[in-house]
Amino acid sequence: MYAKCGSIVLARKVFDKMIKRDVISWTAMIGGYSQHGQVEEALKLFWQMQQESVKLDKIIFLCVLKACANLMALEQGKRIHALIIKSGFESDAYVRSALIDMYAKCQSIHHACQMFNAVCNRDVVSWTAMIAGYVQHGHGENALKIFWQMQRESVKPDKVTFVSVLKACACAAALKHGKQIHAYAIKSGFELDITVGNTLIDMYAKCGSIEHAHEVFNKMLERNLVSWNVMICGYAQLRRGEESLKIFLQMQQQRMEPDVVTFASVLKACTAVASLQQGKNIHSLINKGGFESDVFVGS
Repeated sequence: MYAKCGSIVLARKVFDKMIKRDVISWTAMIGGYSQHGQVEEALKLFWQMQQESVKLDKIIFLCVLKACANLMALEQGKRIHALIIKSGFESDAYVRSALIDMYAKCQSIHHACQMFNAVCNRDVVSWTAMIAGYVQHGHGENALKIFWQMQRESVKPDKVTFVSVLKACACAAALKHGKQIHAYAIKSGFELDITVGNTLIDMYAKCGSIEHAHEVFNKMLERNLVSWNVMICGYAQLRRGEESLKIFLQMQQQRMEPDVVTFASVLKACTAVASLQQGKNIHSLINKGGFESDVFVGS
């Protein structure tokens, strides 16, 4: 309860006072540390748990593999992988996917690929983890190969798959693939999903097809800050400053609060149109929003 309510110190005090601690208690405490970004403490507690011979379950493995991924702790990840094999959880789909994700985020794409290839019956979670792993390493073409292989094996993609493979298209500047996957997303009923929509905008912009990006943007039933940012940034990156500033004006009219990413993009747009007055206006908004000291905006 304390961990979920944001008081990790109080949670630890309660945990330390417990006379008998089962796997649920340990998992709650380790999970609490992970959720609060204290991944080193989460892993320390896990190894303490091992010393006390507490029986491990799937949930604790998922928790500590995520901690290893966030910390890029490859050697600890390998030790935990060995424990997973010993405990008989390696065949679990979610554990396998967490292992693939951990190895990929720890810069060991070779181990991630080995894990993936060793799986006989791969589900959507495993495929998506491998696609995302390649994208994280900037290997967009390899990610696309995995996606089309997934299609040949008749595995239906989910929302996370579409987001990952669209990022692969953006990474590889693969507009043709992006259009095909967009059509597939529509057919699968994911086009109106806000996360998929945002990724489509970003993909089209990075592939140089800003008109397609704007078309997706206009069709969105719901937009969040990311939606506005990717559209503003897309125009700014192509040095189409006037269009970028128009989107920013629409954003203000919709009473959407800008963030540091928004301001960095609109300042770039002001540079593109060589508009000193617009730049001064944006600078005033930056001061008002308290972003002036931010390095990203300041540069």
